[in-house]
Amino acid sequence: MGPESSLPSGTPTKAEPRQTRSALGLQVVEVDRRADPMPHARHGDDPGAVAEAGATTIAVAAPPGITATELGRNAQLPVRIGMRVLTPFMQRPDAGALPTLRAATDPGVRGGQYYGPSGLGEARGHPVLVTSSPDSHDAAVQARLWTVSEELTGVRFPALIDRH
Repeated sequence: MGPESSLPSGTPTKAEPRQTRSALGLQVVEVDRRADPMPHARHGDDPGAVAEAGATTIAVAAPPGITATELGRNAQLPVRIGMRVLTPFMQRPDAGALPTLRAATDPGVRGGQYYGPSGLGEARGHPVLVTSSPDSHDAAVQARLWTVSEELTGVRFPALIDRH
């Protein structure tokens, strides 16, 4: 029995984009919840609420979309060929960095938010605040994914104490 059997229902076992985004949404909200000692300052409040409440740590997701990088250069030949064929449809690395830059500098950013490319499937485009799925706010699934992630990696995160 593989590690996939331990994962909560709906957790991706392969890098399927929709499922990966769902898991990312679950993880970022859970990290934000565990890191934020002030639950009233989490996402959903007025812009700037985190800073006004005095919180110093938030978690924000900012995936780059489909970006032409050197990530696949050491992959198997079929993957490298596929990457070369798809490269014209990918965004440049500088465009892929924009969601991270926006998440790091937007004065209205709130913990648990998700910034991604504006285009179809969040694959490319200018960074925008993306609405996460309702499933990404399921606290029980967030906690289970967190626990399974710790179990599968053998890494615990004692600095992120569950304060709620």
